[in-house]
Amino acid sequence: MTVGTRIGEGIGWLDDLRHQNRTAFHGLPTPKMESWKYTSLKPLYGFAFARPSSHEPPAGATEAALAALGGARLIFVDGIFNAGLSRLIGPAMPLSLALLKDAGAVHARLGHIAASDDPLTTLNGGFIDDGLVLMIDGATVEKPIVVEHISTAAPDGIASHPRSVIVLKANARATVIERFSGTGRYLTNPVSEIVVEDGAKLTHIRLFEDSEAAFNLSHLTARIGKDGAYESHVLATGGALVRNEMRIELAAAGADVSLNGAYLGRGKQHTDHTTVLRHSAPHTTSRQLYKGALDDASRGVFQGNIYVGEGADGTDGQMSNRTILLSDRCEMDSKPQLEIYADDVKCAHGATVGELDEDALFYLRARGVPERQARELLVEGFVAEAFDALAEPALVELMRARIVHWLAAGKTLREAA
Repeated sequence: MTVGTRIGEGIGWLDDLRHQNRTAFHGLPTPKMESWKYTSLKPLYGFAFARPSSHEPPAGATEAALAALGGARLIFVDGIFNAGLSRLIGPAMPLSLALLKDAGAVHARLGHIAASDDPLTTLNGGFIDDGLVLMIDGATVEKPIVVEHISTAAPDGIASHPRSVIVLKANARATVIERFSGTGRYLTNPVSEIVVEDGAKLTHIRLFEDSEAAFNLSHLTARIGKDGAYESHVLATGGALVRNEMRIELAAAGADVSLNGAYLGRGKQHTDHTTVLRHSAPHTTSRQLYKGALDDASRGVFQGNIYVGEGADGTDGQMSNRTILLSDRCEMDSKPQLEIYADDVKCAHGATVGELDEDALFYLRARGVPERQARELLVEGFVAEAFDALAEPALVELMRARIVHWLAAGKTLREAA
């Protein structure tokens, strides 16, 4: 693939979609927009947004622990599918292949629920790159589907716009693990469209492990059907600026959504988790738990909105955001919101920001645990709670290992020893 080519180029509806989005794009969001009040994209001003050519990932860029899970494995480098490193098993395939096999099936799904009022989704729509297409009809995929998005640096600043479509039809089951990583300065602007139909369940794990100079602006839109379930687990440890925005509609009775996230920041990292859960039907349930630890001069943002529409009686929505500050230079902005337009609902939200529990630290120190180790144990235990809902012990360990790795590299914690 050469610079300037696009997947599906020459497919009329896809060319039209790209053209419509390019015409509709009028610039990056700014803090004047309420949902972007705490996150500025000024560092991207002057960014070249260069289109990628075909690249090979650096040695060791792929994740051996994820490959060992044994299921389908899709590797994308700068938004381009790398067949040599991938393993196609079952229904998971790259968008480029799905368009060749059945462009009509993709047309019926792509672009139908993505947020039309989001500038970055519009930007993605104008330059759609390769991504995961997963359509399952009533079956269970036993092993996790692994998707790795690897970005490479270039002097002019490469920008990729992966687009993924996941559709689980009635009673289907699947687990998808996505990892974002790379080297140097780049922009990844991924958009995911997810539909979980009646009685289906999707477990979705995302690892934001981008380079310390990178920008990752992720947007996910999902619709959950009757008795359907969407379970999200997000761990953000990388990137100069990461924004994980999720808009999910609980569209029918019995829909259940669980969002679990953890963020670990140091240096001058900026990590933003913004969620909007829209309860549009009666007797739906949502749970949100986001926990984080910030060090040095890093900044965290959590904006969580639970919207309960008219007629959505019996809604049960719970949201919690808790953060530990490990230095006096870091900052956390937490903005939980409830909007309720129905009766007989049970909704609550809470947010706390504080330092490590000194009593717990004293307890460990009194029993001979070195200070650095004691601090690491307390932070690990605090943050890892976000992933207790994961049913598979191997996946829990996958998340915990990453938290431990982040802690081991911490300068502030080392100086506390």
